[in-house]
Amino acid sequence: MEELTYKAQIAVIKVLTEILNADNIVREKELKYLNDVMLSFGLNNENESDVNSITSIQAISIIKELPIDQKCEIAQMMGKMIIVDEDINYNEVKLYNTFCESCGIESNFNIEDYPEYSISGPFFNPEDLMNNYNLNNTP
Repeated sequence: MEELTYKAQIAVIKVLTEILNADNIVREKELKYLNDVMLSFGLNNENESDVNSITSIQAISIIKELPIDQKCEIAQMMGKMIIVDEDINYNEVKLYNTFCESCGIESNFNIEDYPEYSISGPFFNPEDLMNNYNLNNTP
């Protein structure tokens, strides 16, 4: 992969951080992976203020302008952030899919590719959820 600009590196760290925090549980494996990505970019904790100073929308705008091969590698990084803790969380997957769609990356996270990992969050079809609610709440 062609080297990312500093601005693009910060954008990648921002989206990875958003995925890391999507389930409101921060695990050591997730922090280690984020730190490994930062180190691979030549970044450290001193760059944290730059990451915090951009919004997710700004990060998406930056990533959206990258070449397709770089966007695909970023999608792989986001996917790894989802599975690195060996738990696939609904909010993380939803955010991954939203980021990919917003950035023009043709990729969807498929939980069936990881049968050995635990699944958390409401992995329901909304129609099934409503049908279940209606069945439980009818007189």
